[in-house]
Amino acid sequence: MTTSDYQFLPPLLPEEFEALKTSIAERGVDVPIIVDQDGNVIDGYHRERACDELGIYCPREIRHFDNETDKLELILSLNCRRRQLNRKQKRSVIEAYLLRDPQIADNFLAEIIGGISKNTVAAVRGELEGTCQIDKFDVLRGRDGKQRPVQYKKIVANTQKEVDAAKKVIGDLPDSSAGKLLNVVTARREVETEKRRQDPYDFYPTPRGATEALLRVEQFSKEVWEPACGEGAISDVLKQAGYAVDSSDIVNRGYGQVENFLTTERRATDIITNPPYRQGDEFVRKALNITTRRVAMLFQLSFLTSEKRRAILSESCLKKIYVFEDRVSLYKGGSEYRGNGQLGYAWFIWEHGYSGEPTISWINSRLAGAMLRPIEDTLTTNSSADRGPSQDESVDSHSNDLIRELCIHIWDADDMDALMDSNRIVSEWAQLEGISLSLAERLVKELPDEVRRLLDNGLPPAA
Repeated sequence: MTTSDYQFLPPLLPEEFEALKTSIAERGVDVPIIVDQDGNVIDGYHRERACDELGIYCPREIRHFDNETDKLELILSLNCRRRQLNRKQKRSVIEAYLLRDPQIADNFLAEIIGGISKNTVAAVRGELEGTCQIDKFDVLRGRDGKQRPVQYKKIVANTQKEVDAAKKVIGDLPDSSAGKLLNVVTARREVETEKRRQDPYDFYPTPRGATEALLRVEQFSKEVWEPACGEGAISDVLKQAGYAVDSSDIVNRGYGQVENFLTTERRATDIITNPPYRQGDEFVRKALNITTRRVAMLFQLSFLTSEKRRAILSESCLKKIYVFEDRVSLYKGGSEYRGNGQLGYAWFIWEHGYSGEPTISWINSRLAGAMLRPIEDTLTTNSSADRGPSQDESVDSHSNDLIRELCIHIWDADDMDALMDSNRIVSEWAQLEGISLSLAERLVKELPDEVRRLLDNGLPPAA
């Protein structure tokens, strides 16, 4: 049905339309027009036309209709109450309506229009049936089965942008919102709440920039496992950066294999994932139990504030926390609704063999920059790479070259009387060399004592 199919009532007389137009020019539109989920005007054709001629936007109320008869009945119930139609006009309305919905009962249609009897409707029906314009039906639809008025899902919109947004979400509104008049923001919240209720696995796809930000400061083994891959948001970025990614999820979302991470028996070197928040503790424990090197997980900052997590935070091998200085926006189920994130997020990095205090750095998901490639085998050989090289272990020629470059970087900083902040200096050098911060920190342990003392001082040398 097109928009014109819903305009079957007699048009306003010229003087009536001019009066409506003058009223809108002086006071605005008192009652928003009603459009369906496809954008068709169901009620308010003349108000929209008046606004168009005045060059102003006509506010809309978007409603979700289950079928065409609900639309037609609404048109009649609103307009026949509002407009003073004479008997001839009412017969014209009856005819127009029956051509669209011939199965409606005579008494029901008479009740909706008002001021006419079922006999009048029956007479018009007989004329249409006699001329074969409508079929004869043995059973007609009345109020039977309708114990209450139809409850529509409704969203009010005051701009075209809000109309477009309302049309996207109105079909997803839960039945509990029927009968309520919602604005776009509240409607989105209702949809999000319903999705959360229906999906117990906390599916919040990770924005691309969040993974890219991690890979700009950290490197992992060539082969990594993403055990809560969803639709592949993290996995795709890892693959682009050169990783061989094993992707799985407890739910089949069209990406990776179906597998319950918490019950699996297989092992991995590194794991990178954004786990379901309600199972975050279990994911961390499981990952630390089955990995041999590193674990990276994305959590809200509130993950830090819990005594019950002491064993996986302060008493574990937690090494780094990369806090997002910008507000990362994660949406339930991958919804397209946009806005600034309200929660703080961070990447938590555990490294087997690390026994120090975790350090905090800041990253930004909106900044551009090259992602680091996976760590090559020559720099992560067997378990010695997991533990970090000891003072007695030798390193390969590539590592020796890197150590020489690091010495030069530290000497340059000392010559410029810079504040010898070891964390800042090592981090800057790692970015310049395009290596991970964890690798740079391991190489610091191999520095000559006289160079390490420059960093350990933490202050410029005395004059």
